Amino acid sequence: MAQHYSWREILQGAFFISVALDLSTSTAVHWNYCQEAFAEFLVPKSVMPGLLRQESIKVVLSSEEFKYVTVRQDEKMELAKLLDRVPIPVKKSLEEPSAKINVLLQAYISQLKLEGLSLMSDMVFIRQSVGRLLLALFEIFLKRGWARLAEKALNLCKMVDKRMWSVQTPLKF
Repeated sequence: MAQHYSWREILQGAFFISVALDLSTSTAVHWNYCQEAFAEFLVPKSVMPGLLRQESIKVVLSSEEFKYVTVRQDEKMELAKLLDRVPIPVKKSLEEPSAKINVLLQAYISQLKLEGLSLMSDMVFIRQSVGRLLLALFEIFLKRGWARLAEKALNLCKMVDKRMWSVQTPLKF
């Protein structure tokens, strides 16, 4: 049964929020992620058209999907070595799980080799989850009609999928 909204409700945004919830719910079901992961994208004021690539990555890395990722004591030395080799500097301490996820994601895209088995297993989990979350983010941006953000999210998806930074090209001489 169709719902009818008064002009007052539409102007107050109730209509938009219900449509946004429907869009994000269908996207969450399709890409199998926790709907709270992208809760800040339900209201358009919180997403600026000039969202940077690093900010998109921060949104994905702070997702609820990674709440059980921890930094183990035996991983800290290898993470410190990887931190020196990744192209984008990580500002957070390696004690924080989001820094570990960021370093492992950059190491995966850069095709760096890992030594520890626990880091390898975490990298597999992060690779699968980040790829799925970036595709969901792309779909949310696409459904909202935010072309520039959708393009940035798609470029991030391609970088994770192809394990190659956007500034690299296979046609180097």
